[in-house]
Amino acid sequence: MNPGKLRHLVSIQHHAKSRNEFGEVVESWSEFAKAWAEIKPIKANELFAGGKIQDEATHRCVIRYIGGVLPGMKVRYMDRDFFIVSVRNFFERDEYLELICKEEIYG
Repeated sequence: MNPGKLRHLVSIQHHAKSRNEFGEVVESWSEFAKAWAEIKPIKANELFAGGKIQDEATHRCVIRYIGGVLPGMKVRYMDRDFFIVSVRNFFERDEYLELICKEEIYG
């Protein structure tokens, strides 16, 4: 991996629940970490893997290794949200993570 490709400053966020002053549960997203990332759309032929269509995946994000990044978290880049579907540690070397994501389209 060429570190020069990590040109998008992103926020890795996790889903958080807290209680407000009335005791009600409030759900929100809070920042887990900031990272430089490479964000690339997944090509159509990459969506067909293992004999079935991977319709959940729209983008691949690569970041330097950060422990604790899990599916269910999201990558926030500017006003775009990419929900993490899977996490892969390249060669189990704790150098880079490949995050397979699904972009949430609002509107």
